[in-house]
Amino acid sequence: MFLTPIEVLDGRGQGVADLQAALIAATDTNLQFRNTGREIIYIHNGDVGARVATLKAVPTRFGRPINGGTGDDQVISIPAGETGFFAFANPEMFNVGDLATVELDAATNADVGVYRYVSTLR
Repeated sequence: MFLTPIEVLDGRGQGVADLQAALIAATDTNLQFRNTGREIIYIHNGDVGARVATLKAVPTRFGRPINGGTGDDQVISIPAGETGFFAFANPEMFNVGDLATVELDAATNADVGVYRYVSTLR
């Protein structure tokens, strides 16, 4: 499932009044988004048990695994009824091309979305 940003926030202090209402239902356990390193991907768990989400790491540009071969996947366990997120993922560590991937253990009752930050300050 490819996610486009819900909104681009530009550093003027904009707020999001109802994050959960802005999210969309996950239709797949494989979520991809264009990652510039300025994105936050939110995952709301509407299920009765915990949901596991994994931001998938990639080998370095030299083909070596990150972190001495143990991998650098980032894993969160989101309790029932709660919202978790991954923020500002370094493209060199998490992108294949310009896409990052988050895998869910199940898509049932999961709502997801991406916000992007772009500075307008010069």
